Amino acid sequence: MDASRLSAVCPRCGYDQSGEVATWSDRCPISGTCPECGTGFDWADLFNPARQDIRWLVEHAPSFGRRLRRTGPTLMRMVLPWVFWRRVDVHARTDVGSIVRWLVVLAIGMHLLTWIPFSILFAMIDNGYWPTIGGVREYLRYVSTTELANALLTGLTWPVISFFGLRPSWTDFYGGRELLGMFRVPLGIGLTWAVVMTALPVTRRMARLRPAHVLRALLLQWTVVLMAMYAIRLLFPIGELSGNTGVGVLAAVVYLLACLWSLVWWVAALRVGWRIRSVGLSILGSVAALLGGVVIAVIEMSVSSFLAP
Repeated sequence: MDASRLSAVCPRCGYDQSGEVATWSDRCPISGTCPECGTGFDWADLFNPARQDIRWLVEHAPSFGRRLRRTGPTLMRMVLPWVFWRRVDVHARTDVGSIVRWLVVLAIGMHLLTWIPFSILFAMIDNGYWPTIGGVREYLRYVSTTELANALLTGLTWPVISFFGLRPSWTDFYGGRELLGMFRVPLGIGLTWAVVMTALPVTRRMARLRPAHVLRALLLQWTVVLMAMYAIRLLFPIGELSGNTGVGVLAAVVYLLACLWSLVWWVAALRVGWRIRSVGLSILGSVAALLGGVVIAVIEMSVSSFLAP
């Protein structure tokens, strides 16, 4: 064996193990321990990280088609964060680029999936039609091509921009501002946890994690929050049309579950996936994340109010 050609890094902290490899002569050990963070590993896994690939995990899918097929199994396990992190630990190969590509495709898919129902339902509000099959048929029978095109274009870009006004659509189109405002907190929870784990010296020394592990947790958490946002995107026009307060209650439940799930997700990542057993860090990190989410929401809301015409 030519040990000089072998290189490997610790799956947890990224510490270069080439110094240990260089000491090998006629044989190599089966397992080892990182001198930097104390993580145990099999040397074969370090030389070939794909040995630890998980068959159902989107992140490890070798192609676009398989990534789509693994979406369901991945999301189902993410519903219970401790189940997900029990399998996706620090030994699982990280591929942040794969998660980003999947998240972009998933976001576009959810946007297009809700686009036409959302556009038609909201356009019906302006014309006084009720949310029934007959109401939809009646609306589509009498609506002009221009009006329908306006509704579809507005729904396509909402709540990011207003197609015709060329400005943030939450300043002038129904509940867009409220929708985005609701999800500042769970998005901020994830961002705050990521800062706590990567920017604070005390937590960096305690965790000894490569940033890729934290980015994995952040992007996957934001995926579920995004899905909750698109669920409420459809509930907005239904509630507006029907005047049913139960729809608003359902939207509030979805939002609160997204916030609660986000807090549980990060604690599970910390204690189960990364095996950081500190109760103090779990509690203080959760409190800091919740406060950070609120602060981020307040700041963003103030900026939006200032920019609104």
